[in-house]
Amino acid sequence: MSLHRLSSFFVGVVAAFVLLVAACSGGTEPGPEAANPDAGGGPPPAQQPDAAKKDPPPRPITDKPPPEEPDKAEEPVLASIAPEKGIVGSADLTIVVKGSDFEPRSVVQLDGADLPTSFTSATELQATIPSAKLAAVGRPSVTVHTSAPGGGTSKDLVFAIENPKPALTALAPLAALAGAGNTPFTVTGSGFVAGAKIHFGTAELATTVKSATELEATIPQALLSASTSVLVKVLNPVPGGGASNEIAFTITNPSATVTSITPDNKAINAATFELTVNGTGFVPGSGIVFNGAPLTTTLVAGNQLRASVPQAALAAPGEVPVAVSNPPPGGGVSNPVAFKVLYPTPLFATVSPVAPSTIPAGSGPTEITVTGSRFFEQSVITIDDAPAVTTLAEPTKLKATITAAQLATAGTLKIKVVNPEPGGGPTTATKDVSVTNGKPTINAVNPSAIALGSPDTPLTILGAGFVATSTVKLGTTSVPATYVDGSRLTVVVPASMLQNGGTSINVTVTNPTPGGGTSTVTPESKILVQCESTGVHVHMDTATHTRTIDWALSPQLTRWAAQGGQCPNVPFIPAEQPSHYVIVQNATAGNLTLSAWAECADDGKGDAFLAFYKQATEPATEAERKACTGVVSEGGSTYKSPESGGSAFCPGLTKGNGGGLVLKACERAVVQIQTFRHEDAAYSSPLSLKIKGE
Repeated sequence: MSLHRLSSFFVGVVAAFVLLVAACSGGTEPGPEAANPDAGGGPPPAQQPDAAKKDPPPRPITDKPPPEEPDKAEEPVLASIAPEKGIVGSADLTIVVKGSDFEPRSVVQLDGADLPTSFTSATELQATIPSAKLAAVGRPSVTVHTSAPGGGTSKDLVFAIENPKPALTALAPLAALAGAGNTPFTVTGSGFVAGAKIHFGTAELATTVKSATELEATIPQALLSASTSVLVKVLNPVPGGGASNEIAFTITNPSATVTSITPDNKAINAATFELTVNGTGFVPGSGIVFNGAPLTTTLVAGNQLRASVPQAALAAPGEVPVAVSNPPPGGGVSNPVAFKVLYPTPLFATVSPVAPSTIPAGSGPTEITVTGSRFFEQSVITIDDAPAVTTLAEPTKLKATITAAQLATAGTLKIKVVNPEPGGGPTTATKDVSVTNGKPTINAVNPSAIALGSPDTPLTILGAGFVATSTVKLGTTSVPATYVDGSRLTVVVPASMLQNGGTSINVTVTNPTPGGGTSTVTPESKILVQCESTGVHVHMDTATHTRTIDWALSPQLTRWAAQGGQCPNVPFIPAEQPSHYVIVQNATAGNLTLSAWAECADDGKGDAFLAFYKQATEPATEAERKACTGVVSEGGSTYKSPESGGSAFCPGLTKGNGGGLVLKACERAVVQIQTFRHEDAAYSSPLSLKIKGE
């Protein structure tokens, strides 16, 4: 209800109340009922004296109010608008208007133009501002108008239409190379309005608004001079407006290209030197990278760099890459160009470059040492151009082994040192190792003895200093020789040289010049032509060589008579004692005297008999036993053992006491030894039998 209507209501109520009070007060005239006593129950009131009479008060006079129009409205009151602002370019916008005295017919107006309005209550209306009204910035007035009867237009409130805050979504391009020229630039996003400007870092660009989502500008060359990252934003003008979010624009360094380097090679371990790199795309901060290691670099120009390469970078031979690295943003590493670290040519020492310089032909594998300079682990010694397994002993010494095959014949070996690629190569000169024939030596022949009457027999000669051209003689006869290696030759002994038993054949080896010579005859270089030796126990093939025979106490044979005696027919006694036979043969080419004796214990009790039989086999009968040769010895003063142990009965038949037996080449004899009384503790059996050829 309006304030005006409320005031009229209260005025009417007051007037009615006054009339009611006047009618009920005592000062009013009585009606006809009061003048007629018959009319109502009771005597009339007593008359008052005239002096006491009062006139009744006058009746108030009031005008009757005009009748109210039922649709008459109050003038509306506008208190607030929500929202108070709109954004340029927005779609239809609903606003809420609050105040009082709003009627269902009230409308919201924008700069006097009615807006589609909805009545919510006497204090709230809703209206829609069409997008066409939001196309440009402005400050239109908002009012509420209620049509007659009554009504009117409220006071206005300002509704602000402002520029939006722009939003940035993309840059095109997103980057440019440092040093690039003027670059067209497109910015996309939303909320762009007339007057919007692109800001490139701190610089405002001349901007063309293509649409609410696209701006165009040109980045001047001056802003692209060096690599960096630049923040780009868009500013919309006031009212409203403001700055968008930022997107980084990258000014990148170009990729470098290397076209050449100077110098392009150095020897291994060369001194520090300056390297010049030529190419394109060089910028401040460009660096030369030598075999992966960055060098302190000077930018001479956009197409040239220089740096110092330390000696340590030349420690290993080979091809190493040289490149240029440009710093970020952009940049990166260029194409590589090969720089060669070269091996130098090796050099021989001026004095004694190869040791030994002379080696006997036929030698086994022989190590040589080469002295010089510019030697490396990969350096190789060549021998007659054949590479040898080589060891770097010191920076100035190499070692290698000349094979036995290379030393098999006399001659001259050409020695070189070769360094590998890159660079490298052989020494400019060669050094000689002389392979000379030495005097050969025979250490043994195998077999050292060959049976009498054998057929052609292979013989191996073992020794040293043999060469492929060595020759062999057996005695005075030359025989074909086969060279095996420097320590071995083979020949064949012809059957014609094996017909004289007990003889020996001297073997000699002769090496030709240069050097050379003939081996010396030694016992080890002789072949013995052996006699037929079946059943022989002892071969006397060397004079003065004593054999010790340990014998068992068997068989039991009849014993010689005491003191023995002259052979033959030395008597026996029936008692049996242990006996032992030994068959001996002279295996030398000449005569030998057979000496034999008993070795008796040092207790002075030794007692035995000793006898010789000049026959090839053991005596088989008593008659053969009696047919001994020389004497049967039981010691005594004449045929006493040289190892008697203090016993007078320890026998010995030796060349020295005249009891020895002379044997011709290949001739055999039988030696018999027998105890005197082995079961009697008063006598002891010999410890052993000694046999010697003299």
